[in-house]
Amino acid sequence: MKVSIIGCGKMGESLLKGLLNKGFKESDIFITTKTATHLKKLLERYKVMGSTENIDALKFSDIVILSIKPQNLEEISKELTGKFDGKILISILAGISIKNLKDHLKAKKVVRCMPNLPSRIGKGITVWTDSGLNEEERNIVKKILSSLGEDVYVEKGEFIDIGTSLSGSGPAYIFLFLKSMSDAGVYLGLPREISEKLSEETVIGSVLLKRELKKTYDELI
Repeated sequence: MKVSIIGCGKMGESLLKGLLNKGFKESDIFITTKTATHLKKLLERYKVMGSTENIDALKFSDIVILSIKPQNLEEISKELTGKFDGKILISILAGISIKNLKDHLKAKKVVRCMPNLPSRIGKGITVWTDSGLNEEERNIVKKILSSLGEDVYVEKGEFIDIGTSLSGSGPAYIFLFLKSMSDAGVYLGLPREISEKLSEETVIGSVLLKRELKKTYDELI
């Protein structure tokens, strides 16, 4: 199974690292970037194959991960439309529906997913859905997405947008909450380092406790 990542920026590089950690061979991974300088650094660091030409990614692989900015879809569709015959397209473009992807790229097997920020360290959660895949192909996609952390499959495409508002935007709210907690500790006289540690470990421990006890939030409040 050969996998390509088109647009190997921050999230693309997280996927690349995750795939290698999952046991994918360097020779089975292909990446593309806009600039030759960035590409050279990534190829030297990860020993995979790559190009600055996106069409090379489709020639190489069975599965293509589209990791570009949503506003660049129109531009990239001019290069790649109609060239996904038999291939699985995995999109991590925020706000772009499967219908939109199919209309632009004429792909038949499409996965829409949204990893969140902790995916960059392999501790994320990815919500995803698909169109046109069979069970075996879904299992392959699940293996790829699990390289970023946990994953949740949903039947309805609209659940992706709802899920994104929770898990995609969620880390920012968690950071804001933790900042407020630690700021309060500092205001009351604690050193910043101690206040942050107390706040962070309280949140981490609380989540682990809920999972261990298998209780609802209402039961724990």
